[in-house]
Amino acid sequence: MITLGIDTATSACACAVWSAGEGRALAVRAEAMTRGQAERLIPLVQETLAAAGLGFDAIGRYAAVVGPGTFTGLRIGLAAARGLALAADRPLLGVTSLEAAARGLDVGDRDGRTLLACIESRRDELFVQPWGADLAPWPTRQRCCRRTCPPMRPGYCRRGP
Repeated sequence: MITLGIDTATSACACAVWSAGEGRALAVRAEAMTRGQAERLIPLVQETLAAAGLGFDAIGRYAAVVGPGTFTGLRIGLAAARGLALAADRPLLGVTSLEAAARGLDVGDRDGRTLLACIESRRDELFVQPWGADLAPWPTRQRCCRRTCPPMRPGYCRRGP
């Protein structure tokens, strides 16, 4: 099954086409932006589908990031995904920003390791969630003050238990 995913929850506009049969992304497009997602999202979706060599009729389901993230960004992505799914009579799945971040790491970077997905809010806070080596979420999702967190680099993984 082909899934078209949309993410406008943070300071970017992103779209991906995933093939469950092949177990890989067929095309991914992302652009950093703090404004303009509403105008850019549908052209980005069209470009991503073209890069995958597919049309809208090939999409079996849609997915959209449901947060945490910016209020306006979430509304843009969810409204677009819902409209596309309703027009095509296809299911729409919700994915958290933290899950998208965790699953976005290359398999080689996460294989056999626990990880901590972090997303910066615009209020000097981080949203964090730990994930097991099997990418099962640990039961805690929290906000914490950025000043209390140690410095980390994107993609950093620590050897798990």
